[in-house]
Amino acid sequence: MRVLVALWLMAATVPLAAQKVAPVNTGRADRVFVGGRVWTGEPGKPLAEALAVRGSTLLKVGSTSEIRGLAGKGTDVVDLRGRFVTPGFIDAHLHLLGGGLSLEELRLDDASDFATVAARIGAWAKTHPEARWVTGEGWSYAAFPGGLPSRARLDALVPDRPAYLSSYDGHTGWANSAALRLAEVTRSTTNPAGGEIVKDAAASGRSLRDVAREKGVSDEVLDKALDYRTMARGGLI
Repeated sequence: MRVLVALWLMAATVPLAAQKVAPVNTGRADRVFVGGRVWTGEPGKPLAEALAVRGSTLLKVGSTSEIRGLAGKGTDVVDLRGRFVTPGFIDAHLHLLGGGLSLEELRLDDASDFATVAARIGAWAKTHPEARWVTGEGWSYAAFPGGLPSRARLDALVPDRPAYLSSYDGHTGWANSAALRLAEVTRSTTNPAGGEIVKDAAASGRSLRDVAREKGVSDEVLDKALDYRTMARGGLI
């Protein structure tokens, strides 16, 4: 029995020994990037030629010759060929006051079509009869034909009080007639500095695509922006 066990163990180890073993890294760095333009952000020396990485640690930034000195057998050497390298920008932040207040307001996140947007607005208004305003945020441009909501649509949903809802990105506001009257905004009101009051089709005959083109935004860029909900569902943004 012992002989059989020993033979089985020997047979089991043969495939492991036959496998290709990755070269042992004899240098300090797992990967080096050389021959490029590396942004350092340091006054007086904003650019370097190369950098070295080990694991998740940036070991050194310097000249190509310095960084090559940190490489050894098994180090991955990437020739940048003059290309530019910059640190990644990863941002997660909260506007404390606005974020806190929004928890008490109408949320339109993940409302991917107008039917869902309308149902959510109607339900919130019905369950908050004491609210003097209907306010909230989170609607997506892709939920509306042409990419923009209209005053008339919101009038139909909230006819009894002012309503103002911000888009998911905070760059566009959707107001009903009651809110516009309080703000004294009419069809003849001029645009504020740095912004635009987009009139509805009855007033201007323009869609979001028309406005985007006037601002120099291509159809391709606009289509990508309108596809925000697809990216959000995929966890990309």
